[in-house]
Amino acid sequence: VNKAVDFIRSRTGVQKIHLIGHSWGATVVAKYSAEYGEKLDRIVLFAPFVQRPNDPDLTEAPTVSYQCMTPQQRIEQFRGGTPRPDIVVLESDVLKKKKKKWLATDSIAKKKDKNQVCYPAGWYSDLFDTYHGKAHYDPAKIRNSVLLVRGEWDTSPSSQDAERLFEGLVNAETKRYCVIGSSTHVAHLETGRFQLYDEVGSFLTGKKIWRPKIDFRIFEVSRVLVAL
Repeated sequence: VNKAVDFIRSRTGVQKIHLIGHSWGATVVAKYSAEYGEKLDRIVLFAPFVQRPNDPDLTEAPTVSYQCMTPQQRIEQFRGGTPRPDIVVLESDVLKKKKKKWLATDSIAKKKDKNQVCYPAGWYSDLFDTYHGKAHYDPAKIRNSVLLVRGEWDTSPSSQDAERLFEGLVNAETKRYCVIGSSTHVAHLETGRFQLYDEVGSFLTGKKIWRPKIDFRIFEVSRVLVAL
C-alpha cells in the first residue's frame, strides 16, 4: 500500500490522499494511517476488524494458506447476514451475475474447469489474532479524520465493536460513526448502497452527494481504495 500511495502522490502531485478500506482492507487502512498518517488526509473504515479480548466463537486458529468456495456458497455467505432467511437485500444483479463473474476471477479454476474460487487465507489469520487481543493497529495512533461505517445487521464489527473502536480514536483529527440501516457486512452490494456512497462521498468532499456522482478519482489496491 505504501508503494502504491507514493506512486500516486508522485504521479499526481497530490501531497495527501484519502484511503477507503472494507473489512480486512479497512484493517490495512487503519494500520497504514497509524504508521504513515502524514501521507493521508481522510480515511474511511468500512466494517473493519476490531480487537476483542478473547472471542469464544472463534477458537480454532487457521491451519491452511488458502481457502476455496463455490460461487453459490459465496452468495449464501452474503445472504446469511440478514436477521431472517426471507429478508433479501442483495441487489438483483449480484444474485444474477456475481457467480459467473466471481468464478472468472480465478484463472486456475477456469483452466481446470472447477466450480470454485480459491483465495489466500491470510485475512482469517489476522481476524483470529484481532479477536484474541492482538490487533494489528492501535486506534490511538490514528491522527487523520476518520469515518467509521458499518451495516446495521453486521456482526463483524458488531455495534459494540464499532463503539469501542470509535471511543479508541482519541487522537483522530475528526471522527464520524455511521450505521447503514437494514444492511450487512457487504452493504456496498445491497439495496442500501447509495446511502453508503452518500455518506462516504460527503465525508470526503464536504458535499451532499446522492448516487455515485462523486467528483474524485478512485484507484483500487486489493481491498483498499485510494481516493484523490
